[in-house]
Amino acid sequence: MMHENLFLSSIFFTTDPPQLWQPRCRASLSSMLPPELVELICNLLDLADLCAIAETEIFSIPDSIFKQKLEPLCPWFEPQFSCRNSYRECAMEYLRRQQPGAKFAPRLRRAGPEEFGSVMRLSPKNGTHAAPLVTPAKELRTCVHTSNHGIKVDLSKENEWWDWEEQEEEGGDEVMSEIISLPQMLIITTLGNCQMYCCFGGGNATVIVKFKDSPGLEPDIVHHAGVDCFFLQIMGPHVFLFEFASSCFGADPYWTANYLHQKRFRELQSRKESESPWHLIFYDGLLQYFEPKRYCAIQLSLDIDTKTITDKVRSKHVVHVDQAHPLDKRDYRYSIIEGKNEKLYIHDITTRLVVDANQLGESGMLDADLIRRMDELVINDES
Repeated sequence: MMHENLFLSSIFFTTDPPQLWQPRCRASLSSMLPPELVELICNLLDLADLCAIAETEIFSIPDSIFKQKLEPLCPWFEPQFSCRNSYRECAMEYLRRQQPGAKFAPRLRRAGPEEFGSVMRLSPKNGTHAAPLVTPAKELRTCVHTSNHGIKVDLSKENEWWDWEEQEEEGGDEVMSEIISLPQMLIITTLGNCQMYCCFGGGNATVIVKFKDSPGLEPDIVHHAGVDCFFLQIMGPHVFLFEFASSCFGADPYWTANYLHQKRFRELQSRKESESPWHLIFYDGLLQYFEPKRYCAIQLSLDIDTKTITDKVRSKHVVHVDQAHPLDKRDYRYSIIEGKNEKLYIHDITTRLVVDANQLGESGMLDADLIRRMDELVINDES
């Protein structure tokens, strides 16, 4: 890489030190270099060098090049799942956050119903992502389960882990589960009795994944965990698994954030904390969540040499958070916040706005399904 950098310096820069990045003839170079040569040169650079050259505007760099360089580091940082308009903007912001003292935690702001937006509605049920449900045990006890997209998986071996006899003694023919049928994969999650963990008194979480392009009927991933609760965030092609465990046998409580990468769940973050954060969610390349008086953001990376960076901003002046939940698991955009005196607010992660839920309802900007969902969250939290 040393001789390649020297070659690039001799083409694009004066005899001054390369870090000054002074282009010799910006306009002529842009017209002289064919797109094939531009792509060849860019492929020799890492993300930092690519962004540095882009800022000099020596030549036009296709957005696909920035995507190619950013994906190995932070594949979930995409324009469609952020407030950025291009992969170039995502790449520039990703590098900015790596700088010492960089501030990047979103600042929340209170808004009235009119500013908050038009009528809020839950995402439609389109058969690709089922809502949380209680699945009849017989549906999972079958040898082969077929998804809505024709993906088949053999559950016979996994049935050996699930303690169906105890399930039937406690509640009959049902098990808490979620079946997520996506075009590219089938995901089955269960939280219930599992012979592997029932003797230890912990939670019994199982996540099974079968990819459409994989041969045979065997599951591609079978993930068992002794945790109290867990949930998935599906963001386009990206799948995140969050796990929470309370103190057990003297161990500290902890939470982990995992990312489905190269057909395995890869741990991105694990923290030991006395209390679990509220409403963990990925957006704008960041893992975001609530604390009682702060809104927090973590810049994570698949690159083991890249340092994990956390930034927090005070949010007490906007809303004091006692609880926070995703409003609908099919749509990560909104969360419901319970503040002081059980007052409810709604947070839009895409605009960073917080609105009084009562004001929103009085203005006619909440549909019936959303009001019902809010009531369910409050009732379940009280129980």
